[in-house]
Amino acid sequence: MVQIVALNLDKNVKPRIMKRDLLHGPGMEEEVRQLLRNAAREPNRPAFSLGSCIANRT
Repeated sequence: MVQIVALNLDKNVKPRIMKRDLLHGPGMEEEVRQLLRNAAREPNRPAFSLGSCIANRT
């Protein structure tokens, strides 16, 4: 089993996850698992947009 410790979270993060848990009902640990799975699925975005890169060329 993997254990993750998240330090220095904003004070409203845990209550918001707990609220999501109450709405969805899987338990707080499962809610965090789902959040992490969803975050890992999102495509990586480039640091700069193509237009910004072209405009900054010299």
